[in-house]
Amino acid sequence: MKVFNIHRSLAKSYFFSGILWLFFISFCHAQQKALVWHIKHSPQTNTFKSSNPLYGEFYELSDPFRWSPGHLKDHSPSLIIQLENAAAVVLLLEGLDLSYGSHLEITDGTGKRYFFDSRHISQKGILNTGVLPGKNIQITWHGLGESHALKSDMTLKKMVLLNAADYDLITPSNPAKDFGASDNCNIDVNCVEGANIQNEKRGVARILLVVEEGMGWCSGSLINNSAQDYQALFLTAFHCQDGFTPLFDFWRFDFNYEYENCSGGLDEPLQDAMTGCTYRAGRQSSDFMLLEMQASVPYSYRPRWNGWNRSEQAATILAMPHHPKGDIKKVTRFDDELSIRSFPRVINWTNNVTTPANYHWEAPHTSGMFEVGSSGAPALDAQGLIVGQLHGGVINCSNGISYFGKLSRSWIDVQSDGQGLFRVLSPGSPDRMALTGLDAPDSYCLTTSTFNQSSGTITDGSQTDVYLPGTNCSFLIQLPDDKKQVLVQVQEMDLGPGDSLFLYDGADASKPLLDVWTGSTANNAEMLASGHEMFLAFEANESGEKQGFELQYSSEDIGLDLQVSLDSKDSERAVVYLYDGQFFLLDSTEYDPSSPTSFESVFEIEENSGRYYLSARIYNPDWREGVSSLDLLRMEVIFRQDQLFNNLYEFLAADTDNNFEVNLSDLIGIARFVRRLEDRWSGRTYIQLYDPEALQACENANWMDCMRYTPVEYIEINSGNPDPTGTLQIRFERLQEGDLNRSARF
Repeated sequence: MKVFNIHRSLAKSYFFSGILWLFFISFCHAQQKALVWHIKHSPQTNTFKSSNPLYGEFYELSDPFRWSPGHLKDHSPSLIIQLENAAAVVLLLEGLDLSYGSHLEITDGTGKRYFFDSRHISQKGILNTGVLPGKNIQITWHGLGESHALKSDMTLKKMVLLNAADYDLITPSNPAKDFGASDNCNIDVNCVEGANIQNEKRGVARILLVVEEGMGWCSGSLINNSAQDYQALFLTAFHCQDGFTPLFDFWRFDFNYEYENCSGGLDEPLQDAMTGCTYRAGRQSSDFMLLEMQASVPYSYRPRWNGWNRSEQAATILAMPHHPKGDIKKVTRFDDELSIRSFPRVINWTNNVTTPANYHWEAPHTSGMFEVGSSGAPALDAQGLIVGQLHGGVINCSNGISYFGKLSRSWIDVQSDGQGLFRVLSPGSPDRMALTGLDAPDSYCLTTSTFNQSSGTITDGSQTDVYLPGTNCSFLIQLPDDKKQVLVQVQEMDLGPGDSLFLYDGADASKPLLDVWTGSTANNAEMLASGHEMFLAFEANESGEKQGFELQYSSEDIGLDLQVSLDSKDSERAVVYLYDGQFFLLDSTEYDPSSPTSFESVFEIEENSGRYYLSARIYNPDWREGVSSLDLLRMEVIFRQDQLFNNLYEFLAADTDNNFEVNLSDLIGIARFVRRLEDRWSGRTYIQLYDPEALQACENANWMDCMRYTPVEYIEINSGNPDPTGTLQIRFERLQEGDLNRSARF
């Protein structure tokens, strides 16, 4: 039996150019272009350079800028802030509600991108963006559409502007780095010097503090309480805000801001950020300040609430993890136990504060150092317990000294001031001397788990117990066969109010959102991805404690395998019917395309000059299969945000009128179809067949510049024999008009 060679015959039409696309969007959706807001203020150089230097100028707009990026009709999802006379800015955004899987993408003037979701904003809806350098800052809101827009206008009213002189002070002195400015004598926390505080370091964070006088850096640590209930209590130094006007709602805390190993690198590591805190207690004499964050610390940050020891006996201070000059996490060692003592004299500090004798531990350095920004860092004893926090000392690379405000002096009230730490850390047992540290709950459902088998089970990980509040994790399904589709089905679903499972059509959360499953999602619900990957993200709020979920995933065939036997006895024009996996060869005279048929697919073989061609014509009785409001929302996002299509399949499905471009008529067509104002695509078939090899070749190239592949009209069979016999094997991709997320089940 002879097997024919198959050659693709490609249509000669091309994609519309990016220029034409932008012109179309500008013409039909001018209101959707990015808004531009000019900040003309010239910030002054900050003059507060004493014990805790400040940088920049806190600036408040007289006319706040309000922005509703989620509303398709009136507003753009992108905002560009142009700094006309500043070198950098810390944006303090208010009114944010990043629920339902939405997030902000911010690009600074250097092109670096930052992503913020619900974990990064306070319960008051505030986000501190961190320092953003450059003249043009772009903010883009990503969400599901108008129904999941921000609940209220996002407000830009407050910010910290930095001129070049101030910004240079917090940028690297070493040009090999693009972040941080700490001295080379500082030691990364993941070097050997930090080996025995690897648990305790997870409680330490960098603080970007905001006061009416500017911004600054400090360090500090989560601290455990006697209830051991994961209350977001944070110990730092009183002088971080002493003499200033603190704006605690805008303070930012960065956890896990460190290199993964001692060797470091040139790329800045990510940080797990939180915004907003409340002042709970503090005083000058022992320089302590206890804060409480306005939101619970996400367990996905793998935090540790460090324990403490308030003994007045000579402390064995071992190490101090800290963030000098706001740089990545470092460690200072105090290995000479005999040199550590209670300092017996008063201390006169550079900010004109005097502290009493024996209110501080004196600890000479044996390795490492500290700098501005290290203030508030915890002094850890040999058991990893906090015995004080850094007030100041001698900054020196070889023989530095640290002075730590004693926890023992911070514990009690002084002159009935009601500020003793015991009132918050151990109100029911003020005589407690020490408390061990507390890790975040067991490591289930904290990071991304990958599943790469053909089928399997996915759960929230709580087994027979309820899942914990604040649970935040994700799952990546990658089938071993990239010619399969992921199918996920619900076995059990018990989620609390506000808790959600987000399903994305691809390898991460930047891919199109397929659906959001909640506590009301029925068992046996299912979702089909367009390919062999699906990403699931589970987010629980701070109140819900339910049984969780159990899902089953499996693989589904993407394409349609077709085998056609050709024989000389067949007529020159024959029709191949596919039905229930059976193939039928009939004479073309027996096929009437105008009459209803239950056959899904019709193929036609014809002879032309000794060559045989296979032509595809599709008739599907379920015209609406796979086309839903999610496809309409995706079209709205594409138009509203001037977005490019994620892939070629999405573009082909969106081009419902097959005119080589996606424009307003396609959007209107899908809207009318979804809302049942139309029951079929006018004058068109509903499913198209595409040669997957040709599509893949175009995907691997820059597909927007690649030749557009129209539905297969014929595939050339060059048999070299005008009267061929044998078997033709062809594989097609099926694509439903309007089904952008490829959810159709055939």
